[in-house]
Order: sequence, then structure tokens, then C-alpha cells
Amino acid sequence: MIDACWGKFIESDTDNNIQLNSNVGPCDHSNINPPQNGVRHSGSSLLAMDLNNDNAMDLILGDVSHYNLTALTNGALPGDTALMTSMDANFPSNTTPVNLPIFPAAFFEDVNHDGIKDLVIGTNASGGSENLESVWYYKNFGTNSNPNFSYGHL
Repeated sequence: MIDACWGKFIESDTDNNIQLNSNVGPCDHSNINPPQNGVRHSGSSLLAMDLNNDNAMDLILGDVSHYNLTALTNGALPGDTALMTSMDANFPSNTTPVNLPIFPAAFFEDVNHDGIKDLVIGTNASGGSENLESVWYYKNFGTNSNPNFSYGHL
């Protein structure tokens, strides 16, 4: 592990609010002694990928108690450690945002076998899905390194 607070952000332990550019709380270990330094958020799904073709890994987060995904943009310069500088709290906001009960998780896979990875969203909770509409599909009209997702196109 190179950085104990990769991206310099904090996700609230009670909801899915994000604090960017943080050097406090869990990102500041100078005044935390065991066993408190082992306390963690109850659950998030993570997908690291480059969303804007800048060769820096961005992050898509799903939260255990929420229906949406949040995308965090890594604004670090090449060679620097990660620094999340902006976010989309209703990802993807250029199309129909995710609204999937409960604990959505994102996967970057080539679903339609066209050589370009798409975005698939499902629940990360055991028994948390409905019998209908429990997997969402976003076709990628961009590239793997510069995706452009659109909801519901096969």
C-alpha cells in the first residue's frame, strides 16, 4: 500500500456524501490509535477505471444504503498520488442516472461483444434485487479509455 488515503477523499460513515481533498478524519492517522484506526464504513462497491482518458484511475462508488452511484474524478498529475478533485453524485449524469435498489455495483465489461466495454449495474446485496429491472445496462458509445455511456441501448 502506497497511500493509506488513496484519492484524498472521505465517504461519510452514515450516508453516501463525499468530502473531497481531505486530510482530516480517516486520512489523518496522526492522532488515531488502535483499535479506532481499524474502523471502516459498512459497505461500498468500487470500480476503478479511467473515465476521461487522462491515464489516471477514477472511481465509481456504490453505497450499501443508497440507490445511486457516485463517480469521483482523479485530478492528480501523472506520477503523483491520486487526488479526487470532482464528483458526479448521480452517475452517469449525461444519461439516465443509476437508481437501483439497493447497494448498486458497477462492472466495466464488453456485454455486446463489439470490442468496447460497457457499464453494467447490479445489486451487491444478497437478496437485494427485485425479480424485474435489477440489472441496468449502459452501452458505451465512446472507447474503453474515454467512455460515453448511454442507458438502455442494446
